[in-house]
Amino acid sequence: MNTQNLRTLFPTVTKQKILNLSYGEGEHYTVLPMIAQKEDTFYLWEISAMSEQEYEHRNGTYKEAKTNRAELKQNLEEADQVWIEKIVSGGCCFEAASATGTCLGERYNIEEQIQFLYMLGQGAELGELEQVELDRLFITCYELTGKDGQKLSEEAFWNMGNEDVTVTLSEQHRSVLVQKRFRLKIGEYAKPKVLHLTGEAESSVYIHGIRFHDVWKEAETRFEDKRYLEHFSKEQIAQMKREFMELLPQICPKGCVLPMIEYECDRDYQMQFYTTEYLKRAPKHHSTALFFAMRPDTQIGPMGYKNRVCQLEAMEEGFEGEISVEIFLCHKTIPGEEKKARH
Repeated sequence: MNTQNLRTLFPTVTKQKILNLSYGEGEHYTVLPMIAQKEDTFYLWEISAMSEQEYEHRNGTYKEAKTNRAELKQNLEEADQVWIEKIVSGGCCFEAASATGTCLGERYNIEEQIQFLYMLGQGAELGELEQVELDRLFITCYELTGKDGQKLSEEAFWNMGNEDVTVTLSEQHRSVLVQKRFRLKIGEYAKPKVLHLTGEAESSVYIHGIRFHDVWKEAETRFEDKRYLEHFSKEQIAQMKREFMELLPQICPKGCVLPMIEYECDRDYQMQFYTTEYLKRAPKHHSTALFFAMRPDTQIGPMGYKNRVCQLEAMEEGFEGEISVEIFLCHKTIPGEEKKARH
C-alpha cells in the first residue's frame, strides 16, 4: 500500500446526506449514518455492533473438537446476519438491491475504514455505539432502488429521514440446541412416536418411522435422467458418473443404505437428527462430499403438518431392531421485523 493506492480508496460521491438515524435496543442497536449518490446509484450505510458472545467466538482460540457433538456445538455460535430489506420514509420506499458488510476493525478493510472516517468528517454520529471498540463494529453498505427496482428520484434522496422512517428487516434463520435422546425402531409406525420439546424449541414432533434409501441402486440410473441428457454430452455425463461413484463411498459404503427419519412438526421447524454413535465419534472431514436432497413421498403428513425427512449416517443393509437417536438441534425461521427509526 502506498499513497497513490490510498488515494484511490477515498469516497467519490456526487452528493451525500447525513441521517444519524437509529433503531433497535441493546445489542441490536443500529445506526444509519449516511445516504449518498455515486453516479446514478444511491447507497446507504449501516453501523452495528457484534455481541460480546459473537466477538469472543470470532477472536477466541478454539481447541480442535474431539467429537462430532463438540464440533456441532462450536458451529452453533455463529450468529445469523440480519439485513435491511426496505426503508419507507415519507411515503417513499427504498429497497435494498444488494448489501456488503464487514468488520470495521479488520486489518485489511482499509477502504471501509476510510469510508467510516469520511462519514465522521461529514457529521455522522453513532449514538450508543460511540464508545464501542472498532473491532466490534460492523459496517454494511446497501445499494438502494425504488419500489420493485424503479429508479429513485433526487427528491426522494433529499427527503430521506425528514419524516417518519420505518425499517423492514429480513427474516432470521436460527439453530436452537435441543439434545433430546431416544430410541427408534426401523420401519414404518402404525402410530407416530410423539416427542414434546420445551424451551426455545417448544413444539411437538411426530415421527412416523425410519425407511432405508439405497443410494447405490439409485446411482445405477441417476445419470439417465432427462435433465442430464438435455444439458450435457455423453462424455460429460460419463465423467460426472465416474466422479460420483468415486465419492459415494464417503457417504455410504458399499453394502450400506441411508436411514431416513420421516416426521412432522406442529411448528414450521426443521429437526436435525443424529445417531448417538455419530455424536460420540471424532470428526472426520472429507475434502469433497456429496449432498443428497431427500424429499418425502407426500407434502402433508398424517397429522396435517408439513412432511419432512432427515438423513442419518449410513448403516448396513438389512439391519433390523432399534437405534439410539438424538434431536440435536432444530432450525427456526424468525419472521422479519419492522423497526421505527429515530434521530
